[in-house]
Amino acid sequence: MQKGRPMKRSKNVRKKKAMEKAISKTEQSFEKVAKFENKKQRTQSAKQLHD
Repeated sequence: MQKGRPMKRSKNVRKKKAMEKAISKTEQSFEKVAKFENKKQRTQSAKQLHD
């Protein structure tokens, strides 16, 4: 009976998936911040044009 190996492999797969998910989450948050900064900059430049 080999019960040790498959569990270890599935645990590693879960760990890897969790890491990938965390990385994608941080990338998404960085993109969100960059998008917000870009929007803020555009609105400020538009306000300056009208003043």
